[in-house]
Formats: sequence, C-alpha cells, structure tokens
Amino acid sequence: MVDLHDLKARNARIALDGLLSVAGALRSGSVLVVTGRGAHSIGPAVLRKLTGDRLAAAAARTEGWALHPQGSGAWVLSTDPDAAPAGRASWFLILFFLLLALALAWLLSGRAAGFS
Repeated sequence: MVDLHDLKARNARIALDGLLSVAGALRSGSVLVVTGRGAHSIGPAVLRKLTGDRLAAAAARTEGWALHPQGSGAWVLSTDPDAAPAGRASWFLILFFLLLALALAWLLSGRAAGFS
C-alpha cells in the first residue's frame, strides 16, 4: 500500500515514479494507492486525478497491468492478476453470493411447496 494522503502533487509524482519503477517486481500482484477523496483540494481532487492519470498511463503501456478504482479515495494497480488478492477475492464474493442466492431459493421453494 502506498498512502499519498498528505503529499503535495510534486511529492506524489515522485512517490508514484518510485512505485512504478518497482511495481513489476511486486510479489503481491497488486498495490493499493490511497489518495483520499480530495477534501482539502480547491476544486477537483488533485491527487486522485494525478494518480489515476499516471497509473492509467502505466497500465496502458504495460501488458497485463490493469487499474481499478477503489472507492472514492484509492486505486488498485494490478500487475499480476493471478497473484493479486483482489482478483481472487472478487471471484470468491461472486461464488459466495451465488451460493447464498441458491440456498435462499431452495428455502423459499420448500416453503412454497408446504414444507417447513
């Protein structure tokens, strides 16, 4: 995780350049970059836009990389989708909710048929 919260734009650029220079070697497969929501910016959120633009450009020029917004104050840069925990977690959540829906449907169908 990289937290850019309290940085000025110039220092955030330096931190992002450092991150991008080593991002391909990360074993985790992804990195969370926290920008905050821009509550202290006058106008649009400066760090959010700066970070999104820089990470999107890096993802566009690097095969296998992807950028995903994480709420209103963070980005996830995926450098290896097979190793990234976010990718596995999203499939787990989909499977969980599918099984939950099937269980609820089974319970409701039993009640509709008169079984309790």
